[in-house]
Amino acid sequence: MAQVNSSNIFPSIRSISTDSVGDLQEITSSPEAKASRSVYASDSVTLTARNAGIAGNDISLEVVDDTGLNSGNNVVVTGNKIKVCFSDAFASATGGTKSFVNYNNAFDVSDLDDGASTVQFSVVDNVVNASGNDEVKVSATDSDISVCLSNDATTYTNADIHDLLTDNTRSWYNDINAVVTIGSLSSGGDPIETGVFDLVGGADPVGQTATKSDIVTLINGNPSASALVVASGGGASLPSIVAEINLENGNDAIFADLAPQSDYLMIKVSDIHSLLPSEVGDGRKIFWGVLESYAQYVLGLSAESKPENLVLTRGNPTLVIDSAGTRIRQSYSIQSFYATGDFDLEDETSV
Repeated sequence: MAQVNSSNIFPSIRSISTDSVGDLQEITSSPEAKASRSVYASDSVTLTARNAGIAGNDISLEVVDDTGLNSGNNVVVTGNKIKVCFSDAFASATGGTKSFVNYNNAFDVSDLDDGASTVQFSVVDNVVNASGNDEVKVSATDSDISVCLSNDATTYTNADIHDLLTDNTRSWYNDINAVVTIGSLSSGGDPIETGVFDLVGGADPVGQTATKSDIVTLINGNPSASALVVASGGGASLPSIVAEINLENGNDAIFADLAPQSDYLMIKVSDIHSLLPSEVGDGRKIFWGVLESYAQYVLGLSAESKPENLVLTRGNPTLVIDSAGTRIRQSYSIQSFYATGDFDLEDETSV
């Protein structure tokens, strides 16, 4: 005989169970998430999987140095493994010096960074300005420093110039310290020297110059790597080799078993006549169980209390002998009444 699946009759039917305290054992939905991972404690580099899902957790990163590649730094992608290869060893660059000028044998003005400098230091006297006072100006364009003296140079000492540059109460103090370092005063006498002085003598460090930002640039610039992840962050020089790491916390979307924003009719299985939890998938058993449960209740009512628009009668069980063997047959008769022009069961009249 043909089986009738419950889902064919009720597409949204679900088998729901409660635990020992009556809570539903229902799957909790959650959105998909992209796997990610950050490396380095400071100026960290963050890799985020291009696509969301648990598969992103398989993506790995390894940074290696001293590969001896003549072609320079590059990226090798094998499957989900990204390997950033630096041609030179991770070693601190050495041999760098700062550009500086010694002002009038009194103190040094030094660039903050190693290497050649374009900063100029100048001392100018007899400058007419709105305030009528001495001041120091730091150019926003090229960081040149100008000491502007309101009076003749013969009225100043080296110590006066040094004081203008190192007085932390002055408005220009932070601007100066963002560009150069002012050395200690060794001679405070006079006369001072006016003119323009270039910071010279600087040399760039020799050796590894790789930075964490290079990792970001290399990954995002490689078609195979950038198809897997997006790199961000970065900053200062690389301190050491990074052991292989895997991205994490990527998740596929999880959907609840019940449809969102839907109403469900939930009846305890044991309230349906003779229905077992194992029989919920049998649409015939659900239909007959509901019919028999309804019949047992309605047929037990008094005549005046029985529904008039859904009339049910149940015949007496009879013994039947056929090709399937000896069985018992039970017949039901159902009459439903509708309002004119409507095929929906008519409401009962309230008494």
